[in-house]
Amino acid sequence: MSASLEILLAALVQRLDANTAAQQAFRAELAAYRAELAGDPTRPEYAALLRAIDAAFPKASLSCSDLVEACHSNKPGIEKLRSAIVAAARAVNARNLGKLFERIEGYDLGGLQVVRGKKQNVGVVWRVAPAVTMKKTTVTKFLPSTMAAKHDAP
Repeated sequence: MSASLEILLAALVQRLDANTAAQQAFRAELAAYRAELAGDPTRPEYAALLRAIDAAFPKASLSCSDLVEACHSNKPGIEKLRSAIVAAARAVNARNLGKLFERIEGYDLGGLQVVRGKKQNVGVVWRVAPAVTMKKTTVTKFLPSTMAAKHDAP
């Protein structure tokens, strides 16, 4: 645990008492600090990055080094991809981009998500795909017909 986090926790624990308002404030402040440390995986820059990748390379599986190489080319329409990478990963760098993809993998970002592919000789291959949402279903248990008859009988 970092020293600044320990100091923050110690200060918050001192403020925390039997007051429920103080407890709620503690939890909210701690959650905000944890989100800041982890880097919020749902930032709008990440959704813009996925849209730019999907527009430049629809349904393609690419390594981070392939994306960086494409950014350094003079192909038309690559400027939008380059600016999206800089906004999200802070630099056109394969290592930063790979770490970013690991952090946002599986999150629904504007209807798109990053999907990890197989590791190849160029590194991990990534793909931008439509986000998959899980529908909540109700599970109903059915009794066998003989047991149902016993339960229905008066």
